[in-house]
Amino acid sequence: MIDYWVLGVVMILTIAALFFIDHVFDGFFEWLFCKAGLQSGNGPLVVGSRSQGKKIILSLENKGKYAMKLAAVEGIDGNQKKCYPVPYLEKDAFFTGDEKRERFKQFAGMKLKPGKESTVILDQDELAALGCLTLGILDQRGNKWPVCGFEPDEGN
Repeated sequence: MIDYWVLGVVMILTIAALFFIDHVFDGFFEWLFCKAGLQSGNGPLVVGSRSQGKKIILSLENKGKYAMKLAAVEGIDGNQKKCYPVPYLEKDAFFTGDEKRERFKQFAGMKLKPGKESTVILDQDELAALGCLTLGILDQRGNKWPVCGFEPDEGN
């Protein structure tokens, strides 16, 4: 008759082996999908901010090994409510008034290669109307990267 402790040790070793195999396969497929460009890299993403007239210019730099796919710009207001200001990728587009939906799609389709920088423009009046106190960039993995140097417009 098998003792219960032997059965317990076998069960613990089996569970440990399954976790190990799962971890190895997850790591391998994550690496493979990132290399193929099917999955977003995991950063880090460094985001700076500067004000220029009625525009807030965000500079995004991917410091990771793999390309990052961005999802949205997220703001938080004084009540901790999330808001999503419209990002503009080109200076000329800031003034054309294109549809919001197209701007969100354009930003969500953005892929930032490793070591590369990109610029995103936000409307300072829109940020003030939304009451954004902080900003962050969301990637397609769900990571949130804070915007350094952002100060809400106190004049509105």
